[in-house]
Formats: sequence, structure tokens, C-alpha cells
Amino acid sequence: MVSPSEYAQALGERLLVLPEPTMRRQVLREALAQLGDEEAVALLRELCRLGRSTPGAEVALLALTAVLDNEDLGYERQAALYDMARRTGDDVVARMLLCGGRQPGTSRPLEVPPEEPSRPLGWRKSHARSPRREVIERLLHDPDPTVLEILLQNPRVVERDAVQLAARRPTSPEAQRVVFASRFSSRYAVRLALVMNPYTPVELSTRILSGLLHADIAAVTQRLDLAESLRETAALLLRERQAMPSDP
Repeated sequence: MVSPSEYAQALGERLLVLPEPTMRRQVLREALAQLGDEEAVALLRELCRLGRSTPGAEVALLALTAVLDNEDLGYERQAALYDMARRTGDDVVARMLLCGGRQPGTSRPLEVPPEEPSRPLGWRKSHARSPRREVIERLLHDPDPTVLEILLQNPRVVERDAVQLAARRPTSPEAQRVVFASRFSSRYAVRLALVMNPYTPVELSTRILSGLLHADIAAVTQRLDLAESLRETAALLLRERQAMPSDP
């Protein structure tokens, strides 16, 4: 009989060879659909335990975050998995599953600067595809998530730009989700910037957390500007990984 650890590692290797994030999400969603609630929670627990210890585990956690943040499992299944995680004492998994529905009030209030962008929305969306660096620099300050979604698809936009957007304050939950949904979500610096930003929705930060390095998870516990529930989850992860080898 395959153990949860063996299954998690095999699944990670399977996801690793898939070229597109959407394909990885689909395969992970199908894998979870084939498991009973107890088996599925055991798999999620093992993925959280493995963290980024292997490339496959890191890819699987990233796919899991996308599946949960897009509510791919459906409310009833996610609620059933949450109940199972609570019954089996899997607190970290329960916290990942609890944050569903994108409820208001789970992150800092939106404090978009009062100045309106000087150009109409249509102009900004059109110019988000521009190859000109000065236009890109200007639009990196745009508060509209639809503009940012197009901008992040621009081949002239690089990782440091995505990090800048992920770290931007103030910003909106919608803008932070656009950054995570972009091609830059595979970049560690972008995910770290998202977690360390108090304007990122707490549920998204909670799901990204397991894929961070030990030192960065420890740093989250000390960040008083971050949500208390996120700091608590970070502390739980650290306790659960005390017997694990150091991050690579």
C-alpha cells in the first residue's frame, strides 16, 4: 500500500513534467477527486510537511494554492475536507481549507490613493501591452486589477516588476490575486513578497506559506503588521517541521 509520503512525492513528480500551470491544477484536482476525505487530507498534510524540499513538492504546493484560491474543489468538498482535518488534528491543513469564499474583512481595508489615474481605463489597458519601459513603469502604479492582469502578460515585464507589484502598499486583494495568478507565481521572490504584504488576502498568504523557506516562515511569526492568524499558522508549521531536515 502506498504511503501518503510516497503518493505526495509521486504526484509532485507527475506535476513537475507538465508544462502549464493550468494542466497541473487540473491533474491535482482530479487526483483529489479520486481520494476519500481522509486520504485527501493526508495528502495535503504531506505536501505541507514536504514544503519545497523537492522541486516536485514545490510545484504541487503551488498547484494546490491555485486550486484552493480558485475554489476548484467546490464548497461542499472543501468543507468536508476541513471537517476531516479538524477531526484528525491537522491544524495547518484546516487553516488552508478554512479560508474559502473570499470573505470580506479577511485582509486590510483597501486604501487606494485618492488620485485617479490620468488616463481612461481603455487607454491604460491598451498601453499595458506597450514595449516602452517608461509606459510600463507608469502602469506598475495602476490600481486597476484588469490593467495589471494585461501588464503582467507583457513580455517586457520582468520578475523585479512582479515583486514590486506584490510588495506594493496600499493595494487591493484583487490586485494581489492577479499577481499570484500570473506567470510569475513560480518565482519565489514574488510569493515571498505576497506573503510579507499585509494587503494580501490572508487566505492566499496562508496557502502560500507552506512553500516558503524555514527562515522566511520564521520571519512571518515576527511580523506584527501581518494578520495574527497568519503568524499563528507560521508558528504551527515551524513546530511541525522541527524534526525535518533544513531547507535546501
